[in-house]
Amino acid sequence: MGRLTVGLRYTKPSRYTLPALAGALECVDGIDIVTVDEPRSAEVDLLAYSFTTLRADKVYRELATLPRGMRTIAGGPHPSARPAEALEHGFDWVCVGEGEDALGQLSRALRDGVPPAGIPGIYGHGYEGQFDPAPPVDLDAHPPMSERLRLFAPLEISRGCPFGCGYCQVTYLLGRCVRHRSLDSVDRTARLYARNGKPRIWFLAPNSFAYGSDGRTPRPEKLTKLLDTVRSHGVEPYLGTFPSEVRPDFVTPEVLDVVADRVANRRLSVGAQCGSDRLLRTMGRGHTADHVRQALDVATDHGFTCDVDILFGLPGETTEDVELTLGLMEEVFRRNGRAHVHVFMPLPGTPFESEPAGTLADGTRSRLGRLAKDGRVTGAWGWQEGILSANGTGE
Repeated sequence: MGRLTVGLRYTKPSRYTLPALAGALECVDGIDIVTVDEPRSAEVDLLAYSFTTLRADKVYRELATLPRGMRTIAGGPHPSARPAEALEHGFDWVCVGEGEDALGQLSRALRDGVPPAGIPGIYGHGYEGQFDPAPPVDLDAHPPMSERLRLFAPLEISRGCPFGCGYCQVTYLLGRCVRHRSLDSVDRTARLYARNGKPRIWFLAPNSFAYGSDGRTPRPEKLTKLLDTVRSHGVEPYLGTFPSEVRPDFVTPEVLDVVADRVANRRLSVGAQCGSDRLLRTMGRGHTADHVRQALDVATDHGFTCDVDILFGLPGETTEDVELTLGLMEEVFRRNGRAHVHVFMPLPGTPFESEPAGTLADGTRSRLGRLAKDGRVTGAWGWQEGILSANGTGE
């Protein structure tokens, strides 16, 4: 058995993905793993990229500058939705779906000099069939970080979402069945964090208050066990805040009764998206604007303030919808919260992928600018609009 060096292309947007891939590859004998900041001078046998639609053009331009013969693989949200595109731009392989198991199998085949054929989720040049995703990963099967490379990231506790919102890739990439990391795995991870001098843990999940549940109804007792497990190692948990968010219908008195005294954060990131019940129904959110208002009240009663995600430019948005959303934002501000504003982008693989990119009316853009100066609004809506106007649909 030989050895193989796998390079993980490090960028700021991929900093939460690479630790899990590195942790999975560390379990494979004969595989050396390095992070790569400058790919043109990297000495690796396989260079792995994970990227979103917003970065696709930049990655493809970089790919064209790599040394001849450097073997590459693309994975992540955009290649999973557009695998043929990634191959056409020059990647040797593409991974469709979740990558921990698939990348490990590809690495073993290359290590042993075996043609990497028939690996679920892995496709190479010349493939002309259907691109089926790799099977869902067991979150307990691999460490969620690399202790050897000191790549520590927020702890992923759940994958999948049952709602299938029209604008969001999560359901279509990770499935409708919500999978959770076991408490035993959480316990091992918290112990590793403590041992490596990491006094705080943030979490990754489509809806972090859904831990232990079916994704539709909260299970406060499961959250209690999750947080108590982390705290038992002297590590402070930050749950329900960036880089994850919570659904407003999960911000209930029962949930916050157990969360409030167990977490270190006093801010919650709440995914409201808009103040129009009509648009919320159209996109399949499964909650109403009143759920957002109730969440704001419950959070305030328990000593939290909220950062509320807002999405303008959704398909079918009217002037009335915009005013309803701006009105909801005012209710956030009255409770000392902030709005985190985005502009709709049609992401590949979603029901809304063929819809036109969102734009802001001049008056809305000016209003958001004034609110940003007051510190009540954050976000990169101007940059997002620039990306969309420059790249069409953002691909």
